[in-house]
Amino acid sequence: MAKKVESENLERLKTLVHEKCSLKQDVYAETLKGFKVLKSAIKQTVSSIEGSVCSVDERVVVEYREQGNFESVVTIGGDTVVFHMHSNVFAFPSDHMIHKSPFIQRTDKSAYFGVINVYNFLSDSFRYQRLNDLGYLIARIFISKDGHFFVEGKGQLSYRFNDISIQQVDTEQFKQVIEAAMIYVMNFDLYSPPYHAVQEISLMQVMELNNNMKMRTAKRLGFRFESEQKVK
Repeated sequence: MAKKVESENLERLKTLVHEKCSLKQDVYAETLKGFKVLKSAIKQTVSSIEGSVCSVDERVVVEYREQGNFESVVTIGGDTVVFHMHSNVFAFPSDHMIHKSPFIQRTDKSAYFGVINVYNFLSDSFRYQRLNDLGYLIARIFISKDGHFFVEGKGQLSYRFNDISIQQVDTEQFKQVIEAAMIYVMNFDLYSPPYHAVQEISLMQVMELNNNMKMRTAKRLGFRFESEQKVK
């Protein structure tokens, strides 16, 4: 009896390894393909902005660069947006809204996703290598094995791109996502932190500040993160 149970478990394990590992490899491959399409869309968007903005005001820096296979960086003036593809594949808890989608309900196998995280930093954080500065996650782009995607995020990104059934990896659709992300970033201003949050400073901090401007900075440092909900 024990050997029979052991045999059944072994067969079940083999099936799970075959199905899940193969599926996750498919999701990873589709996400990598999607990230390449996203990078193309970013380049085109940045080129359009650069052509119209820099010709009017050459002080405004508009730049696109790639850092390896999993990261692309866009700098527009005082803001830098980092697009980073995670190397792992994810599922969602049973109560996540994605499981209510008819597209997902057709097959449980579609409920695995690759993810591209979109972060907003201050450009000076990179320029002056202020390693303690904070960035903010403004969007997550989830891609399925079928090349469909949906977005979780701030501003327009919280509602415009959440129907996975109609959104497929495509340069034009990704341009819309990028434009919405950039609009949010441009409207997400750098606020001076509350006075009580910065009224004390050590001598070491002053020396570091003079040396390389290393005092921690972020757009909402000292404020509750919920205040960002007001930015649309």
